[in-house]
Amino acid sequence: MNDTIHNMGACVNTPFAETQPYISADSQSLYFTRLANGIDEDFYRSRKDSCGGWFYARNMGSPPNTSSHESAQMISADGHYLFFSRCDNRSENGWDRGGCDLYMAYTGDSVWPVPQSFGATINTPGYEGMPCLSADNRELYYVSDRPDGYGGLDIWVSRFENGLWQEPRNLGPEINTPGNELFPYMADDMKLYFSSDGHPGYGGLDLFV
Repeated sequence: MNDTIHNMGACVNTPFAETQPYISADSQSLYFTRLANGIDEDFYRSRKDSCGGWFYARNMGSPPNTSSHESAQMISADGHYLFFSRCDNRSENGWDRGGCDLYMAYTGDSVWPVPQSFGATINTPGYEGMPCLSADNRELYYVSDRPDGYGGLDIWVSRFENGLWQEPRNLGPEINTPGNELFPYMADDMKLYFSSDGHPGYGGLDLFV
């Protein structure tokens, strides 16, 4: 059986970089990151048309987009929560605006409010990004080079309990390596898919489950 790759066409793709696609749970919306004008990473959204194609992608606007770099968006299965990383957020105390931090927004009616930083429980002066929420909205998987990891970028998880996101836990040496583990995706069947250049593979970053 051979797979066939199809370019998504001019309604989605441009001369600029389109990356990190995410399909909504109902398969009707495509979210992705675009390096707009080759300068600023913003979120874009395209809706599926009645013929199985996609309408022209539109900038999601502000909020959630800003003049900083927003990337790696993740919409919860119920459509109410937006998780993403924002970069170029330097501040004096470090943790609330580190180099790249995790942000979240909640909507009840499809209009996104100003996203909020996760703060010091999850964010550090290092890198936090590439979030993935479990189907039950209770576990947040993400990538960080925070201290006490196994080297490079590791995958961490924080669980939502008692109304708060708890101190994150490293997924350990079965998953993480002295190399880099990236782009975690927790499927509905609780299988974790991710990229790694630390596990034996075919060279560079490979996909693992």
